[in-house]
Amino acid sequence: MEFSVTVNFEVPEEAGVIEPSLDAKTYDMDEVTETIKVEGFDLKEPLKPAKDAERKALERADPTADYKRNRESYGIMCPICKDTKKCQACKGRGRVKLFFKCKVCLGTGTCQDCDREIEVHCPQCQEPISKFASTCTKCGLLMTCPVCGSALPAMATKCMMCHAEFKCRMCKKPYPRQYTWKCPHCHHWNE
Repeated sequence: MEFSVTVNFEVPEEAGVIEPSLDAKTYDMDEVTETIKVEGFDLKEPLKPAKDAERKALERADPTADYKRNRESYGIMCPICKDTKKCQACKGRGRVKLFFKCKVCLGTGTCQDCDREIEVHCPQCQEPISKFASTCTKCGLLMTCPVCGSALPAMATKCMMCHAEFKCRMCKKPYPRQYTWKCPHCHHWNE
């Protein structure tokens, strides 16, 4: 800072006078040897976001994230292999070799090529929805537990709130009550 030039100026009378407070101190600049803290300049730069921060943020904002985390508790069924882990077209026999899991999703309900969720259709309007969705965005259908009324994902085979399990009366296997009234295993009508 350059102090070699001194300029005199006069304060007009209408500006008034600002009186220093009684406990105000004055310092001679020659006596100042160091600066303890300058507000704002001592702050560290913010850390760079982690590589997966965006993905995690999207997962937190995903309304189906709770169902994804608790997929075992909700018993969410794969819409392609219907939890048989076998291709529904050949029932796991295959033509050249044995396929023990569905060729499309390997029993995960997710496309093996693009890792996208395999969608199911809304039971009311047939609009494609996520197997974890509890509400259809087109018609507004809310999928709920028929016992306690709690919201359930489309492919849930049990309710985490009241622990009701939806099993076919004929074959006794679990099936997603919201997605279809017809058992995907034996095709018995369970309504």
